[in-house]
Amino acid sequence: YRYVTMNGNDPCAADPSRRPAIGTIRRMPAVYHMQNSFWSSEFKETNPVRTDWFKRMHAYTGDVESDYRVSEFPDYCHTQFNYVPPAKYAKDHPEYYLLGTDGKRHADKNGGQLCYSNPDVFRIALESMLGFIAREKKAHPKDPARIFDFTQMDCSPHFCACPACTATAKKYDRKGGRTDGGDAGLQLEFVNRLAREVAKRQPDVLIRIFAYVSSEEPPVGIVPEDNVIIWL
Repeated sequence: YRYVTMNGNDPCAADPSRRPAIGTIRRMPAVYHMQNSFWSSEFKETNPVRTDWFKRMHAYTGDVESDYRVSEFPDYCHTQFNYVPPAKYAKDHPEYYLLGTDGKRHADKNGGQLCYSNPDVFRIALESMLGFIAREKKAHPKDPARIFDFTQMDCSPHFCACPACTATAKKYDRKGGRTDGGDAGLQLEFVNRLAREVAKRQPDVLIRIFAYVSSEEPPVGIVPEDNVIIWL
């Protein structure tokens, strides 16, 4: 049950007994964290009621995070460029980053993404993730965080549009395009490969990704690995 109206007068009552039990690390579905949020500097006179509404709408489910925590390495969200930093690679390897519909590569923080079909991107991302895990265990040897964020960058309406990424996206899309699950499948195929390799070396680690903007629609023909969790 979630509130819908700002004044909370929904014609139904919460039933605590209907809250699903958390039995395993893998969720069914695999979305473990949902939140609705908004903010505005306009209409300050309505802030009290909007703040109250926000608190009621804020569907924060911290069951996994409270148990295992998110590592500060590489950070907490929009982190994929921390694995394949544009400052290090973009000049010599623009092909590591999103090919836009304008025919240009985009490695800027706001609007850029990784090219998921590039094999070097996968290799570098895996090396970086294993490095972040090692840093976490060195910094907190007795109780290391288990969740490592690998969420997409912000402010881009789609993932890489190169021919290989486009073909992969179509494979997982309900309508053979990108917007009906294609981009989510494109990202998940990459992340599932990453998760399988990480699990061989660090079986206690969980990888967190977004269902966000173009990856919000669930794909067909692919599901998250057991060590992949999704923030909607």
